[in-house]
Amino acid sequence: MKLGGYGCFRIAMYLMPEAANELSWIFLILTGISVVYGAFSACVQTDLKYINAYSSVSHCGLVLFAILMLNQTAAATGAILQMLSPRTNDSLVLRPYRYDIRTYPYA
Repeated sequence: MKLGGYGCFRIAMYLMPEAANELSWIFLILTGISVVYGAFSACVQTDLKYINAYSSVSHCGLVLFAILMLNQTAAATGAILQMLSPRTNDSLVLRPYRYDIRTYPYA
């Protein structure tokens, strides 16, 4: 999900730089809303997998927000860091959850 959004915006910014400069504020507002919505939705969940899914939506918004700031050095560094760090943390958090027999009834 994050890599697709990252690729779309990077390609669109290089193909249509004038449109990216003029319309970036609209997408900044939309990504800000998705970050807040994903964070609040993750806060009210009780299942760890749903928390992970909603936080992933929020992180995707942060990646797109960083890219849309149109600052090449800081945006690329922040987007790459935000794409890599949550996946590493999620794999460590969900490791004990994988071995719970109740979550895998087909095992």
